[in-house]
Amino acid sequence: MLLRTRFTVRLALLKINPDNKGNYCIKYCVYDSKTKKPKYRNSDYWIDDKFWDEENKYVKKSYPDSRTINTKLNNKVEEIEKAIEDKIARKLPVNVDRILDGDYADDVFIDYFNEFIELRRRLTQKYSPGTIRNYEKERDRIKEYDPKITFSLIDHSWLGNYEAYLTESNLKKNTINAAWKILKAVYNQWRKDNFIKETPFDSYDNPKYQQTIRTYLLIEEVYQVEELLKQPLPDNIRVVINYFLLGCYSGLRLSDWQRFTYDGFVNNGSLLLGAKKNGEIISLPIHNRLQVILNNLKNMQPCYTEPEVNECLKAIAKLAKINKHITSHVGRHSFAIRCLELDFTEAMTAELMGISVREFTRSYKRITNRAIQKEMTKWNDAPAAEDPVIAELKKKIQERQNELSAPKEHDV
Repeated sequence: MLLRTRFTVRLALLKINPDNKGNYCIKYCVYDSKTKKPKYRNSDYWIDDKFWDEENKYVKKSYPDSRTINTKLNNKVEEIEKAIEDKIARKLPVNVDRILDGDYADDVFIDYFNEFIELRRRLTQKYSPGTIRNYEKERDRIKEYDPKITFSLIDHSWLGNYEAYLTESNLKKNTINAAWKILKAVYNQWRKDNFIKETPFDSYDNPKYQQTIRTYLLIEEVYQVEELLKQPLPDNIRVVINYFLLGCYSGLRLSDWQRFTYDGFVNNGSLLLGAKKNGEIISLPIHNRLQVILNNLKNMQPCYTEPEVNECLKAIAKLAKINKHITSHVGRHSFAIRCLELDFTEAMTAELMGISVREFTRSYKRITNRAIQKEMTKWNDAPAAEDPVIAELKKKIQERQNELSAPKEHDV
């Protein structure tokens, strides 16, 4: 059968190397029009050549159980075609020998991981630069831990040892959970590509996401940080304050701070936050305080690395007299909480932050102390509930007063 590619997949009966009964093996053949070379692999069926239809490439009806044999042979041909077409569609190299052998379990995980990342790097509308960087971080962890691991060796034992390695590397539980999702995504894509049904993740106790209490700044605390800009400051502190306030006032991540340019992010009075999967641009109208920070960043040097930023933020917290552990993530968290305090809907806030409503609800939605205080003031306005004993006593007193004030007969 002719594929819409340079490859042709068909069945063949080569009259070479017969068995002791004089039968020949039916072979699967892939012809590459570029190299002009066919490649063959044996099927499970051997027949006398008189039962082979060379023109139509099938076992003749006169051969016992020919219908079942032809069905199985053609199904295998279609499987090979599908594997080749899938590789070409995803712009990945076609290794005909590997496809014919069906021996994918010896694929080196890192090699496939590189292909996985490269494909997603080209799909810019679906995968952001931040997502690609997360993939690369996980690939590098595995490369450091076990660079030659093959898919066939990824079992419960390997998964357990790798999870222990990540834990001993002082990664937080949710960081391990995120790394695990990427590991599973790569494995499952490989499994689908190669028509493998089983996966060790299905029965493994995979690392769970652990709900955490996210640190954030009240808007007054954000203003305290902003006030520091009026003071003489070291250059690195001034740079980090401005980028941190960018996060507080827009929700942009550290990775966005690091690639920020005024012309690249600001357009017609709006800050470009990113693109949805459908390519639609998400933008935030620039409010007054954000505009001040954007003006500061116009000619400012690029943002530092995450460790450098977090080290500066420790000093900034002390200077602003804020008794909280501030990291680069706190700016984004503060933006989320401020949106809730300003009565933004969950859907609107999630869109501005470039995440799903489900992720926003899990990660950011909470009732702040300020919101609790606001709701608790309603107690001051609510009528006090009356003690039932006192109420009954008042009722009897009122009844008695009514009796005493009623006119007597001799008064008529």
